[in-house]
Amino acid sequence: RRRSNYERLANALNGHPHVRLLYPNPTVPQETCPLGCPVVCEDRDGLRTRLKMERIYCAVHWPMDGWPLDWATPHARAVSRQLLTLNIDQRMEAEDVDRLAEAVWTHGT
Repeated sequence: RRRSNYERLANALNGHPHVRLLYPNPTVPQETCPLGCPVVCEDRDGLRTRLKMERIYCAVHWPMDGWPLDWATPHARAVSRQLLTLNIDQRMEAEDVDRLAEAVWTHGT
């Protein structure tokens, strides 16, 4: 179910002007079970707040804001500020994934 949810969400977000998949191929290998759908978004915190308003909770898995400056490259810090993991839980039905995709698409409109 996680593979199916990932692929459904990845395809639904294809072409989004401000949110892109961290891994651009929406097809998940058969032997893989993704834990989430990582995306890169310039307004990560704004998107996360918007999703919370819809009762959709997403994780920030790589926060670096409190790290000493010399512990990461500027590129790693930039990616960290833009990375958000969208949920594709196995309990989600197709309608849940579609609702998540719609909430992402309507962010900022």
